[in-house]
Amino acid sequence: MNPEPAPSGTSPSAAATPLRRRAAMAACVAFVALLWTPVAQKAAGLFPEVVLGGVEVPAPSPPRTVAGWFGGKFQNRFEAAFVRKTGLRGFWIRTANQIRYSLFRQSTGAHADDVVIGRDGWLFIRGYVRAADRAKVFEEAKLAEAARQVRAFQDEMDRRGRAFLFVIAPNKAEIYAEFVPPYLFAPGRESRRSGYQQLLPHLEREGVRLLDLHAWFAEHRDDGPHPLFSRGGIHWSHYGAAVAARRILDRIEPQMGGRTLAKFRVAGAVVDDRPAGLDADIVDLMNIWNRRGLAGPQVHPVLEPEAPADALRPDILFVGDSFIFGLTPHLEAMDCYRRRDTFFYFNRRQTWPDGTDTPLDRARLDWDRDVFGRDAVVIVYSAMSLPTVNRGFLTGALAHTARARGAAPAPGGPK
Repeated sequence: MNPEPAPSGTSPSAAATPLRRRAAMAACVAFVALLWTPVAQKAAGLFPEVVLGGVEVPAPSPPRTVAGWFGGKFQNRFEAAFVRKTGLRGFWIRTANQIRYSLFRQSTGAHADDVVIGRDGWLFIRGYVRAADRAKVFEEAKLAEAARQVRAFQDEMDRRGRAFLFVIAPNKAEIYAEFVPPYLFAPGRESRRSGYQQLLPHLEREGVRLLDLHAWFAEHRDDGPHPLFSRGGIHWSHYGAAVAARRILDRIEPQMGGRTLAKFRVAGAVVDDRPAGLDADIVDLMNIWNRRGLAGPQVHPVLEPEAPADALRPDILFVGDSFIFGLTPHLEAMDCYRRRDTFFYFNRRQTWPDGTDTPLDRARLDWDRDVFGRDAVVIVYSAMSLPTVNRGFLTGALAHTARARGAAPAPGGPK
């Protein structure tokens, strides 16, 4: 069937010209409207804003000075602050990140340099990979002093009849090194020692009461039916954290004067594909739309209480890094202590059951009540963080005891 001929005197191309013009005009209008969409969203809140994962440092205020203006600092800071407040920012960031991940298997966004996509979809954080590369050598004198500080604190707790335990949490990039992209490890890694490996002999030589969960996880990672780390998490999985929490209770119980602690056992697990909390915290940093499958099978531990009627529920203080956040939910769900404080990096103070989370005022800390008066103090640092064990806490504690005795405080170890 032949197409209908164009009207007499009019060529097909001329007849199509108005259609092309209308299409071009519609495209221009749509493009301009798209440019104004963030402004309209910011002004009217047409759509719910998409929340991004991770923590962003607040943009500094632009300097309102002549030097700042002509030096470009005002413009740079204003742009950084303005971008943070743009409407639909979260939507576009997640969309761009999803496209790049789906097409090129690359991570982008504010934390792009931090997220490492390894073999079989295993995710890592670059800082943990650097620690597993074992490239840094620490001074033996500083390592020895760090261990002496921990032992001095332990001795003070013993003198007061209180429990103490130093816990080394595992480094996922070390334990599952075979999933890390090989190019991130410099040649000769096996002949080098990590900061953890360099500090450990000093802690053992000083007789520090130590629970080395890094070594335990490495030894037992393939023993059970469930993984101790998730593919998409920085920290131990919820299941691994439950196992770790029980081992901590077992180690501090002999220091409780013959009293039995309220404990629990890991009776099993429920496995699904729904990422939860710390099991997907690297996935959260990637800020993409489709998270399912990235974190791997999710293992939710099933816990059963083991608490006789006369079980002791201590007043406990945790000091250390973010691995503590995997432990405390299990301990609280099983009613294992009556009160708990966490000194997170000795910068923030989080209290249970009060639920408070406030900056830690070191100058106003009552060492005798808030530290040495606890039934137990547990210091928890990841093998990635070592040999740093202080961050001001041990220095402050030992300075306090030195002042009480009229002695000079001991020097510090690695910061």
